[in-house]
Amino acid sequence: MSAYSPYACFENLTDAVEIFSPVRDKTDHITDFCVQYVNPAACRLARKPREEQEGALLTVLCPTCKDTGLFDACQQVVETAVPCTKEHMVYHDGDAPGQMKRVFDVSISPMEMGLAAIWRDVTEETLSERHRESQLLQMADLVRDSIEGIVVLDARGIVLFANPAADAILGRPSQGAAGYSLGYPAVGGEPTTITVRRDDGQFAVVEMRAIETLWQGEPAFVVNLHDVTATRKAEAERERLNLAIEQCEEVVIVTDPAGTIEYANPVYEKITGYTVAESIGQNMSMHKSGEHGEALYAELWRTITSGRTWQGRIINRRKDGSLYPMAVSISPVRGRGGNVVNYVAVQRDVSHEQALEEQFHQAQKMESIGRLAGGVAHDFNNVLSVILGYTEMALTSIQSTNAFYDDLQEVHKAGRRAAELTRQLLAFARKQAIAPVVLDLNATIAGMLKMLKRLIGEDIDLQWRPHSEVPAIKIDPGQIDQILVNLAVNARDAIEGVGTLVIATDIAELDKTYCEEHPGFTPGCYVVLTVSDNGKGMDKETEDHIFEPFFTTKAQGKGTGLGLATIYGIVKQNEGYINVYSEPGLGTAFRIYFPPFLESEAVADGAEKRQLEPRGQETILLAEDEAPVLSITSRFLERLGYTVLAANSPEEALKQAQDYPHAIDLLLTDVVMPGMNGRELFESLAALRPEIKCMYMSGYPADVIANRGVLNQNVHFIEKPFTIQQLAPKLRKAIEE
Repeated sequence: MSAYSPYACFENLTDAVEIFSPVRDKTDHITDFCVQYVNPAACRLARKPREEQEGALLTVLCPTCKDTGLFDACQQVVETAVPCTKEHMVYHDGDAPGQMKRVFDVSISPMEMGLAAIWRDVTEETLSERHRESQLLQMADLVRDSIEGIVVLDARGIVLFANPAADAILGRPSQGAAGYSLGYPAVGGEPTTITVRRDDGQFAVVEMRAIETLWQGEPAFVVNLHDVTATRKAEAERERLNLAIEQCEEVVIVTDPAGTIEYANPVYEKITGYTVAESIGQNMSMHKSGEHGEALYAELWRTITSGRTWQGRIINRRKDGSLYPMAVSISPVRGRGGNVVNYVAVQRDVSHEQALEEQFHQAQKMESIGRLAGGVAHDFNNVLSVILGYTEMALTSIQSTNAFYDDLQEVHKAGRRAAELTRQLLAFARKQAIAPVVLDLNATIAGMLKMLKRLIGEDIDLQWRPHSEVPAIKIDPGQIDQILVNLAVNARDAIEGVGTLVIATDIAELDKTYCEEHPGFTPGCYVVLTVSDNGKGMDKETEDHIFEPFFTTKAQGKGTGLGLATIYGIVKQNEGYINVYSEPGLGTAFRIYFPPFLESEAVADGAEKRQLEPRGQETILLAEDEAPVLSITSRFLERLGYTVLAANSPEEALKQAQDYPHAIDLLLTDVVMPGMNGRELFESLAALRPEIKCMYMSGYPADVIANRGVLNQNVHFIEKPFTIQQLAPKLRKAIEE
């Protein structure tokens, strides 16, 4: 029988089920009934296999059906469509004289294709109590042949009798289960479940359903056994699968074939901003961002409706309207009939990965440009050597009064300018000749301050902020000069009128987490040189190209576009790193990381161990609109022991402050955010929670931000990027002060 037969639901019933269709003559009179289907219980009842019954006539299978009125009852149900119940005695040819007959209530119900007859054994209900023991003995053959596990237990739960099926279920096929203790069974209600150890050492889970009876005059139980080991194992596996889906970091969504959401796991709420409750019953199109054409969605539906899995990246829209990229895999789920009954979508937020990919591609591009620039500059220098050499020879060979003398002078000047350009290209490509020495960075910068002040002019306030304990670095002193001069000139050109240029040194410990957020960085201790201004700043598109050779935003003739490219090459040549932070109208900050010079490995090994970070147990409200920074800062705070309320916008921070039932000790907020800056957010929060304290963070130095009117003086502030070691003591100071 097919697993998908319309009668499959009858297969496991303990009652016998038969499906009849009427047989009619030419006058439409019912002459017999044809058996269309019998379940296994009916086969056991009739002692005939299914193939001998299905297709046979009722009067052939049950010759007594007309004498007992069963045939008439079936005919009446067909004609009136009213169900009825008929008592019927069952016996078999060849039974010994006096062999016990079974009494059945036959429930006959009309069906579209004919009749359904359900045979329920009511022998025990109709025979007297004094005959039960003999009847059980007379049924022994039936019990032994049954595929159901059947045992008789005494009042203590000891097996008195077990049929072969029960011996197999209990794992005792050779010696039998007689004498085995199954314990006291529950009678009626839910079945009793026990775990038994079989002879092969394996454990089995068995369900027992019991009825009270007499066995040889003593109280006993007849127990039906079902091996549910496989079922329980499957249930446990489903439970483990459910737990895994509920706790996984990916979004899991189940929809119907039309794309209507039927299930979503908890992380769905965290990523999308929608609750599961408000999304159930909604179509997946609610997440469309408008960033993709209909062709993409059409191709997606063609793929999954054809039974294949679709994979790709989609930009979705959160409840608050913000967009986020997702790596998506959508697979069809087929039912027993082979039709698609659901779709399962597994989604992963790849915002962080995408940012890292962009940084990696930018680094690759810079490396490729560097190789190209270095090769061109190297070959061009050879050509310039010839041009300058012959020009100088010509100049020494003719009088200054010669008509060509001034022309040759101009050629020589142009050649020297070209040579300077190639020198800068070689610096960018990290191929120029250098003579690195161990130097004190503070002393080197201090010696350049007078020259830098003359370079930037009197309208710009040059501030020097050295860290008193920065270790020495190893670098060509001329390269430090190049870095400072180029950055000072850029700052001067970016400041319109009066402004501030800040040069500072510091020490930073970059940990593994920070370096994972900044591809190319290596964990360790670094000497940091920061050059920042409060000029006009840059947008993101400009920032992405500033280190490329010949890229410039200055007017024609005002710059070569090689200054920052040169700095990039110098930093990389000295195994350092460079970051830039800029916003239109808020200035720019360059932060350069140099590895400290260590005289020997022994000195490095003997360095003091990093001090443990000061910890706390307070509650901190964190406001940051950049998702990667919000994520890593939250992890810093949690690692330090704080309770963190993370908000990706000022509006979300205000809402969390209103909803949170306990005290909030500190607001840690970015300064520059869309809609409301950090100072305005703190002022709004202070009206709700007067006790709250505040600490600001930004990629710009504190005084640059303050000069823009965003921060007041003497506030708690930390510059980005920061490490957990830099953040921890500043937090304690802000909280405890």
